Amino acid sequence: MFAAGLWASRGFAGGLFDAALTRSDGHQASLSQYRGKPVILFYEDKGSTHVNRPLKGRLREWGDAHAAHGAAHVVAVTNLQAYNFFPVKGFALRRVRGMEEKLGIPILADLDGTMTTPPWSLPPHASTVVLFDSEGNVVYQKTGAFSEDDIATLLAVLDELI
Repeated sequence: MFAAGLWASRGFAGGLFDAALTRSDGHQASLSQYRGKPVILFYEDKGSTHVNRPLKGRLREWGDAHAAHGAAHVVAVTNLQAYNFFPVKGFALRRVRGMEEKLGIPILADLDGTMTTPPWSLPPHASTVVLFDSEGNVVYQKTGAFSEDDIATLLAVLDELI
């Protein structure tokens, strides 16, 4: 588990998060709009969306079992930096909008690599999951495939936050 202090040393004032990203309709969005509830953020590119499919399924099951849907935000951020040019950007954002409708969660686009630069410094071609408390402090982060133990740890931390 990561403490907020570790993130503060990487450039997060008090561990608080924020980033300006793009919604699928092309308008700007801010991660800070999700404060007030815990946030589970998935940062993935096109090639890594399958990596944590078991975690995504378990989160859905967890929400059903705990009647916790709505108790936390699940937000996906997709790395679309390679598609940030006309007309491809429009096609990519339409694809994101279709996925939002299918999955029922917001998917924000990182068109300029914001999340891959400090203070975030997330790997651009991997699946990274970050859990924030309701005030925006990072309480857990992992890049790569989650093991069953990793999933259990994330769900336990989420239980504590809710």
